[in-house]
Amino acid sequence: MRHPTRSRAALAALFAAAAAAFSGCGIKDPLNDPALAPLAAETTAPNEVGVPQNPRPSRSALAAAAPTPIAAIRRFAELYINWRAETLADHRRRLAALSIGDASSAEARAIAETGTDYELHRSHIANRGRIVAITPTIPYRSGVYLVITRERTTGTGIYDELEPAYHLTSATAVRIPGGWAVSQWHPQT
Repeated sequence: MRHPTRSRAALAALFAAAAAAFSGCGIKDPLNDPALAPLAAETTAPNEVGVPQNPRPSRSALAAAAPTPIAAIRRFAELYINWRAETLADHRRRLAALSIGDASSAEARAIAETGTDYELHRSHIANRGRIVAITPTIPYRSGVYLVITRERTTGTGIYDELEPAYHLTSATAVRIPGGWAVSQWHPQT
């Protein structure tokens, strides 16, 4: 049985480490990367200061709108981190359908790569994980969150010896008619 105080202390330390890493200790903030600014300007329009939004969500994104930004991010993260080689293309189609903007475009592009990824299928790669935390960024920016997950990738060959690892992702959720949808998903580690 875990000791509650130790668990909270460990989680607090993990949050502090994630915030420090994201705020300038080697991990680049993709939302403030000047190299990505032209791409963001072409594909998104602001709905709040610094928060990109796709002005015309798809019907599937509208139908899948979540009641809160955290609910949208949680649903996207669960699907993003739990898959098998045989189901990855379907997972990516579902991710593209329930998200908008850059997140949807990235998943749509990745679908084609999934079918031709020889190593993915030959090694029977799978990924399982759980969400450890979803927290607003510091300093706070509306709709922008840090997602901490603990994941384990398995498969044959080099994949059968991988240890579980923590991962940090920057995610943006934006308001769309009927709720919220993920518009950006940027794994950092």
